[in-house]
Amino acid sequence: MFRRFVQVVCAPCSFCAAFASAVSLVLMASSVALAAPMWSASDPIDPAIQAQSVSCSSASFCVAAGSASAFGSTAVYSNGTWSEASLVDPRLLSSVSCASSSFCVALDDAGRAIAYNGNSWSVPAPTGTNLSSVSCTSAHFCMGVGVSGDAAVYNGSTWSTPTHFNYRFSSVSCTSESFCMAVAEFNGEPAYALVYNGQTWSSPSEIDAQEGNAMHSVSCTSSSFCMAVGNSSDEVTYNGSTWSAPTKIGVLGYIQSVSCHSESFCLAETPNGETATYNGTTWTPVGHIGEATAGGVVSCPTDSFCIAAFDYASSYNGFAWTTPVPLGGGGLKSVSCSSSTFCTAVDFRGRALAYNGST
Repeated sequence: MFRRFVQVVCAPCSFCAAFASAVSLVLMASSVALAAPMWSASDPIDPAIQAQSVSCSSASFCVAAGSASAFGSTAVYSNGTWSEASLVDPRLLSSVSCASSSFCVALDDAGRAIAYNGNSWSVPAPTGTNLSSVSCTSAHFCMGVGVSGDAAVYNGSTWSTPTHFNYRFSSVSCTSESFCMAVAEFNGEPAYALVYNGQTWSSPSEIDAQEGNAMHSVSCTSSSFCMAVGNSSDEVTYNGSTWSAPTKIGVLGYIQSVSCHSESFCLAETPNGETATYNGTTWTPVGHIGEATAGGVVSCPTDSFCIAAFDYASSYNGFAWTTPVPLGGGGLKSVSCSSSTFCTAVDFRGRALAYNGST
């Protein structure tokens, strides 16, 4: 079965969000049964909308973006309720990033962008290239990258002339206007990383010499710490100046995504549900996550809390995963947690679910 994975990009503020991924099977590493997480009943955003991405800037504000009736559509979550879906773009929206409740940017599949000012969305405008992922840190800074090898900066009103590289960008993570890290590959050759310093991009640096070991995900907590993961269970870390040699993550194979909350906590998982955590020095396998979460997504807002979900949800408390509980069969596309007591997720059927830590 083919599943399309989407990237979740959120503004780097106190709540941190994470990247999308695939997960499966159950770990009960503790001899004591853990309490299962409880989710709200599905809350319809709009029966037609198919959300592709969600971004939350706080516990009271989120934006879901996707398509409805073949048009790019968005819905806004504010103070406990979702707005009706709005048709804002003739093309599918594939990525959204919100720096605040009054500033979001979304990209469509025609290489255009729309901006949200707290009340309405702008008219779709060309970015100058086909960008596929966006990361915003403020109302005056967003970085967009694409598989075409282009990167462009949005200053709140216009996009810069694209900078082109002969590489396919797969992920970007920005912590400020003067620091972004992007990972890329070139025709199946070794993985590369590029750093943006607020003015220019560095030359591509080879970060994994194994041919074909593309890096799929990068997560930065500051300009002095980033983690990237790739095809052959390899991970590499950045200390502000250099990348470490590739390290194999325990029993993990092909790694789809990594989420880092701090320099001493990252969680990585594979499409078949193997997971492992990083403590700043070593990786420790923490097992499989439920069969019903296969194809799902994960978010870690703290060192001791992660949510993994698809048709079922499971939480990680720093030691073990809870028994998965059903979410209604919608098939989650994206999840964003600002803390262990607030998460929101969107599914294939255009619905949203909220988690408050207990119900």
